[in-house]
Amino acid sequence: MAHPSFVEKKHTASVDVMAEKPKDDKAEKAEKTDKPKDKPGVKDHKLPGHARLKRGITRPTWLIKHENVTFDKEKDLLGKGNFCNVYKGILSRTPEEKIVVAVKICHEGSVSKGFQETKEARDSMLSEAQMMSYYVHNHIIEMFGVACDHPPILIVMEYCPGGDLQSHLKKQQAAIEVGERIVYTIEAARGMRYLHKKNCIHRDLAARNCLISARGSMKIADFGLSKLVNDMDKTGEANQEGGKDEHSPQIPLRWMAPESLKRPMKFSTKTDVWSFGVMIYEVRFHCW
Repeated sequence: MAHPSFVEKKHTASVDVMAEKPKDDKAEKAEKTDKPKDKPGVKDHKLPGHARLKRGITRPTWLIKHENVTFDKEKDLLGKGNFCNVYKGILSRTPEEKIVVAVKICHEGSVSKGFQETKEARDSMLSEAQMMSYYVHNHIIEMFGVACDHPPILIVMEYCPGGDLQSHLKKQQAAIEVGERIVYTIEAARGMRYLHKKNCIHRDLAARNCLISARGSMKIADFGLSKLVNDMDKTGEANQEGGKDEHSPQIPLRWMAPESLKRPMKFSTKTDVWSFGVMIYEVRFHCW
């Protein structure tokens, strides 16, 4: 037998009548309660639903706005790489606080050659920025942040007016005292010891990748080839015998340890020590 509520018709009304029927006070009050209250300073986002943020999300200090970084591509070029150029620029942290920085940016050649190369350059830059962000040390280059709200991506780093150690050695040559050369190698060793304690393998240690700060101290830079030991163990990164690995690092032979010259290539803290030994030879004798 059907339930009485399904057959009883004396309380039904047509759609038109229901539409014209005024709402009672309780229904109107409930409808007002369901609607979100507008708060001063809160814009209507015009999205479905009534969810709104009670508190705004604070922008992290390492996420820099492009408009806060200024540099001149014609006058401020510091150096060129395979995919990127480095410029001297100004970072405006606040309207009152402005500091001189080094800005790494993908050069126009990478963009014009196609999407794949641009993507590789971008990924390489972000990977390097992530690696640099892990380390804070007196003899490691400091990274201030990344501007990645829109292309081009910028990596904002500490500016070292002394330039790279290799150029300094070429320019000053015999004018550099032995004591100064020893200080360079000691400070580089301290930076590398810190990296190895953090399980980081630099893989490209050389005088060209050591910068001289405004105070004359040594700063290890260029983490484009650096890897964490744990990441290398997980990926099993190595070249196949007789094959070509697109991810194999391109390092000048003079700084490479014997085990990294053959396939499969092997990198470890020991290969960094070998490169450091070659760097000592660079600093002490400067034969090339």
